[in-house]
Amino acid sequence: MDFSEPLPDAGIKVPIYATFTGLKGVPLLALATNSYVPLLRLHEDRIDFKIIRSHSKTLDQIEYVSASSWRLAKNLEFAWKDTRFTLSANVIREDWLIQVLYFLRRKNVVLAPRAEAFIDKNRTV
Repeated sequence: MDFSEPLPDAGIKVPIYATFTGLKGVPLLALATNSYVPLLRLHEDRIDFKIIRSHSKTLDQIEYVSASSWRLAKNLEFAWKDTRFTLSANVIREDWLIQVLYFLRRKNVVLAPRAEAFIDKNRTV
């Protein structure tokens, strides 16, 4: 993935296995999931994603982004300012997850401590 600035007009599609929607503060509970045609695409000012339907949110609508890793699962979790729902994306490779976190940090998106820990652990990426 090439995160050179600015991003292409079409954005960058992040390779993921699945997307999930859940609730803030309720880990491991998915209200909906998509592993058939999931989507997470980053743009300069927004992200596009698909769980059941396609959605788009501006970067300033993100309350925070967290990250987790357990066995083969490398997850990004987006919490929104305007709803209790979250978006989780199961990223195929950890280095891609870290690149997304670096991009979001450059865009002044708040990163949760777990997301910052991913960056700190992998400063060479």
